[in-house]
Amino acid sequence: MNATDQVTAPIYDRLIAEHGDVVADVARVAEQTRRHAAAVLDFAGAAPDGEDADGE
Repeated sequence: MNATDQVTAPIYDRLIAEHGDVVADVARVAEQTRRHAAAVLDFAGAAPDGEDADGE
């Protein structure tokens, strides 16, 4: 058996059918949260201490 071969997991497949793909949902929400946090915490436009936003 090759490490890249797909193996069926009937218990996991049944859980996904019953409850949805929780792992994929969590991964999607985590990525959305990461993007939102990156946008909110974007300090690229912040001026260094002692300077105005226009560099003075």
